[in-house]
Amino acid sequence: MTGKIATEIVVIGAGLAGLSCAQQLAQAGYQVIVLEKSRGVGGRLATRRLHNTCADHGARSLQPETNLLRSLIDCLVGQGVLQPWQTSTYRWQDHRVSAIPTPPQFIAPQGITAVAKFLAAGLTLHRQCRVTAIERGSETWHIQAQTADTLTTLSARAVVLAIPAAQALDLITPLFPRFISTEAIAALGYISYYPGFSVMAGYPVACFDKFDALPAAGWQVEFANEPDLGWVGLENSKHRAVEFPLLVVQSSAAFAQTHLEAIDLAAVAEKLLQAAAERLLPWLNQPDWLQTHRWRYALTAQTYAGAVLPLAISPWLLGCGDWCSGSGAAAALQSGLAAADTLNQQLQQRSLLPAEVLWERLGERLKDNRTYKSFES
Repeated sequence: MTGKIATEIVVIGAGLAGLSCAQQLAQAGYQVIVLEKSRGVGGRLATRRLHNTCADHGARSLQPETNLLRSLIDCLVGQGVLQPWQTSTYRWQDHRVSAIPTPPQFIAPQGITAVAKFLAAGLTLHRQCRVTAIERGSETWHIQAQTADTLTTLSARAVVLAIPAAQALDLITPLFPRFISTEAIAALGYISYYPGFSVMAGYPVACFDKFDALPAAGWQVEFANEPDLGWVGLENSKHRAVEFPLLVVQSSAAFAQTHLEAIDLAAVAEKLLQAAAERLLPWLNQPDWLQTHRWRYALTAQTYAGAVLPLAISPWLLGCGDWCSGSGAAAALQSGLAAADTLNQQLQQRSLLPAEVLWERLGERLKDNRTYKSFES
């Protein structure tokens, strides 16, 4: 992607909200380009490839919290992308582990990012592409996009910011007050997040015999009101070919806030593994290897009341994401489709597909073996 590019709509961000918005508009015939600053797609639907396997270090699973998300899950189960997670769930409370009911949860054997890859099918999507500025033209927006070695200017009739609210605020602040209202700035500024850390750790094969009361077939432990831990889970239960115990440890928001700017992530990981060892299994602080990921925007704390945040009109600039009307995958999906509907109403009022039909269309692409190649730049 070099030089100058003209299109109808630019979507910034390739998480659930951005991909669902872009896909709905593209299926309606709009020219859509998606820009994503990361190497992969999915946002917090994140999978790390490591040691000949993978670990989900963002969202651990998908739960059918709404009818909309359930329809996507049902489609992905039918396509073989998702399957029920057969695991045992526990809660750490009163200094002991107690079994609790496991709600319906769905995982992807190839990694939870497979959901995002499914939604990216057929889209024009540029990864490792950072938007550095948005400028207003007479009838279009001009987007400055930086890759490793090129700077590209895209012009579009409409722009969707499907990124964390704090990042959206950074991009639009230079447009205030000439093109962006005080109300829009205030709405974005109100939104806040809980940070988080995820530690992925591998252990000797012999540790399979040292799970004590926890089943070696698979388990997850939730921590309520703990100062350091939020959740610990055994990734082996996700039907992956893992020859050694592979655990993911997620921090509490309070711990992450305290250590958010830490330079030594290995030291942060060691503190979390020590906390897990003290509460669950004494050998958890002795992994063969570990990797750590810092989530600056892990979960939404304060949200915007609407499904979409209009930031400017004529030309249109919208904000969407899981910070609209809730938190998590269900809110992101709803917000992305709502953004597509809003733009369509303001542009050409084309016929948009019902969500179930949209998922079916994408499933047809999967059968044609194009899904996992479609998002390459």
